[in-house]
Amino acid sequence: MSAQPPSSALSQDRSRPHQASGVPSSAVAKRSLSNASSNPSPTKRPHTDSFRKSHPEAFAKAEKELTDRLLANCPSQLGHTWGKKVYNSFSVVIVLPGSAGSQTILVQPLILPIMGDTLKKKFDLVVQDDKNSLTLNLPPEFEARHLILCFKFFYFRKIEYSDQEELVQILKVAAFFHINPVVQACDFLLPRLPVDDAIGIFSSVQSGNPSGQASTLLPNIRESIVDIFRDLDHLPEKFLDLHHSLVRMILETKNLRISTENPVFCAMRRWIHHDFDIRKLYLEELCDCVVFHKIQKNYLLDVVDRERHMAYPPKGKSKLVAKLFDAMRHHVSGDTLRHMSMPPAPILREYDSSKFVAFLPLKLEGVSGMSSFSSKMFCFNGYYFSMTLRKSDQDQRDKQTLGFYLTLCVSESGLGKSFYVPIAFDLETRRSGGKFYSNRGTNYSPFTSSRTGWGFKDAFGKPWMELLDSPYCQNDQMTLRLQISFFSKAQRPPSRG
Repeated sequence: MSAQPPSSALSQDRSRPHQASGVPSSAVAKRSLSNASSNPSPTKRPHTDSFRKSHPEAFAKAEKELTDRLLANCPSQLGHTWGKKVYNSFSVVIVLPGSAGSQTILVQPLILPIMGDTLKKKFDLVVQDDKNSLTLNLPPEFEARHLILCFKFFYFRKIEYSDQEELVQILKVAAFFHINPVVQACDFLLPRLPVDDAIGIFSSVQSGNPSGQASTLLPNIRESIVDIFRDLDHLPEKFLDLHHSLVRMILETKNLRISTENPVFCAMRRWIHHDFDIRKLYLEELCDCVVFHKIQKNYLLDVVDRERHMAYPPKGKSKLVAKLFDAMRHHVSGDTLRHMSMPPAPILREYDSSKFVAFLPLKLEGVSGMSSFSSKMFCFNGYYFSMTLRKSDQDQRDKQTLGFYLTLCVSESGLGKSFYVPIAFDLETRRSGGKFYSNRGTNYSPFTSSRTGWGFKDAFGKPWMELLDSPYCQNDQMTLRLQISFFSKAQRPPSRG
């Protein structure tokens, strides 16, 4: 059975805070999934809690339409036969883990073939042997009652659960036995999950279905995962531990928060190099997630070109070289030939022009006792930087100033011995009025192999002691903001906001 995800007809904007608490418990232990929409959309759906409360009739209609699609080949009048022995009843023996014994339920034979390929194959084998009993071994992490609720879904056209935790357990056991109609139904009912739960469920479904089918079966959970990793300049460390299918799903998303393709290649490269000997095999597959002609020319020359000299398998390296050379031909072509030289894009990406400029906040506390401060490494459009604040003239207190320095992290950025990174930056300070002001103006000096750091010995134009009593410092605290952007001779960076 080819099941479809819920409709976009009733979908609302899904930009809302992540929520771990989920569906509240109720005195009524049975919640129905009797309804959802007929025009499926893999990316949007009504948020379960708020939409159910604000539009109960629309939500009920959406649930019913989804259930009708999932159970199109299943008779609707089966509820009265649940648990009863009829002339053609079929026994399903659920073997419990360890020495806990087994549990047997009676089901209609017509149910098993539509529950998914796994149970259909088992059913076909026992029918060929002229038997009327099917044995299922239950892993220790699951409970028999959750598997039984999967069977009841096909009888009563609803999922019975008491709270979100039980709904997640039903989804997990359905994913293990590849009961896709139940997987889709649970996904529709679930609110946003914590990222670890979402990744675990998605990986479980992905492992037992053809490539890419998990995205169709779990549109809600898919979006929960993608939302966490959508801003490639601020990737959580969890990204490095993801399965390659999840990495591909994220990188081929068309509405990432990026202004160029630099961060996409950077994320791919970073994931591969985290375990290079094993993950280098996935270069050929992941290259299709990068729109190479949208990578900046300097990044192509300094980072991508260097990557082709790494010890990748021949097929992956050949694909990388071909895409790199196509992108370079696009960049060096004249305006009249540029459109003709543009290779077909595998992904129609949406770019955010506001990401050409980044504003990184920094709050310093206990300024009077501070001698230096170094930030964590951060990413801007595929390049990694760190910034440092340090007092100069340590031996002469009356001449001390606070210096600011921005350093390019060469190896982390994938750069070699020769490179050119046209970065402009400015350090701004918030005064007592709440507005940010530039202290020294924007620095337009590029980062090169001979100069990987730039800065100001006196970032505020004041001696240290005067700085502590100035409007820059309030209650022994300073609020700073680093503005960073690309620049070129033809076009200066946007003005400060």
